[in-house]
Amino acid sequence: MQFATPQKHLGPRAFLACVLVINASFILAIDMYVPALPLLLEEFDTSASFLNLTMFMFMLVSAFAILVAGPLTDKFGRKPILIVSCAVFDASSIGCALSTSVLMLTVFRVGQAIGFGLVETDVTAMIKDAYTDKDLKFAMSLLQSLVIVGPVLAPFLGTLLLAIGGWREIFVALAVMGIIGLVIALVISETMHADHRLAAGVVPALRDMMMRVRSLLSKRSFTAMALIVGVAGLAYMGYIAVASYILLDDFDSGYVIYNLVYAGICGVSVLAPFVYLRISKMMSPRALTVLCAVLGLVAAAFMAVFGIWGPFAFFCCFVPYALMEGIIRPHAFVVLLDQPPDQVGSASAFANFVYTMLGAAGTVVMTLPWTSYVGGLAIVMGACSIIMLALYAWGLRK
Repeated sequence: MQFATPQKHLGPRAFLACVLVINASFILAIDMYVPALPLLLEEFDTSASFLNLTMFMFMLVSAFAILVAGPLTDKFGRKPILIVSCAVFDASSIGCALSTSVLMLTVFRVGQAIGFGLVETDVTAMIKDAYTDKDLKFAMSLLQSLVIVGPVLAPFLGTLLLAIGGWREIFVALAVMGIIGLVIALVISETMHADHRLAAGVVPALRDMMMRVRSLLSKRSFTAMALIVGVAGLAYMGYIAVASYILLDDFDSGYVIYNLVYAGICGVSVLAPFVYLRISKMMSPRALTVLCAVLGLVAAAFMAVFGIWGPFAFFCCFVPYALMEGIIRPHAFVVLLDQPPDQVGSASAFANFVYTMLGAAGTVVMTLPWTSYVGGLAIVMGACSIIMLALYAWGLRK
């Protein structure tokens, strides 16, 4: 690998490893505490709907933090925002561990969401600054795989921490990882050239960002690709929201099978970006986009017919969709970030904003009172795949 923007203390591979470690630590915060929800229900003596605010508010606030992070990184540079976001995340994780009520936990989860949203956009922009061509594809594939793998792996890790201690230890672990991220952030050098920074203040920068986003949205191909990757993520996050109900309640599988299915989907998500690296050399970007949508349709059909047969059938039916999601994310972000240097932050922020908001919508849609969660998931997967094809026809097909 080679740098487009050299680092003072790190080589190309070491720098990539460092930013991936930071990003992975923050992504785990999305749902690492999910296995502890039954314990929190009992300890805080609250309702499930009120407790679920801790997840919904995280997704909602992080989406807007992702959007605001674009102009902030374009104005102040990547490193200062990285340091601030790590500090906010650390303090909020400690606050979560010390929480004595659902309201207190929700407030500190909002703090975690702010740190997560800032880092998500900042790290994406740093990688775009640091690499070009094949190295950029490789780095972006690894980065986007974390976004896919993290929410799947996190509940598994949370289960292990629950076995060792309690729910507070989950947030302590996140705080420790955040502190490590802060140390790494201090070592990393700025990746953005000074002459590429915005000259305006923060408020004008936000206004300018909206103008740049408006300019980006005037490009039909940008809008279509941003929505395609977001729609693909909607069904994926919906799967994460209901997989525990399907496996533990509908199939009565137990935690061993539950963790094995999560681990299996996680493995597919890890391999998917490497599949993208290989097939992207053999297919055009447009053909690859169509292939992903078709793969999603195949998975939806399998889920509708065979998904109710049991945990193994359910796992096999979702594998093609997990593979598709793992391919479309790095593919889409490589395309979306192919912008002038002063628009990369805004493009990154908007793309991540769309993905997070639609992912949050997926958790809401899939927790509606479906007759069968498996059937509901099949419908959502199929609908998302059809929408992806429609968006391709609208904005990407010549």
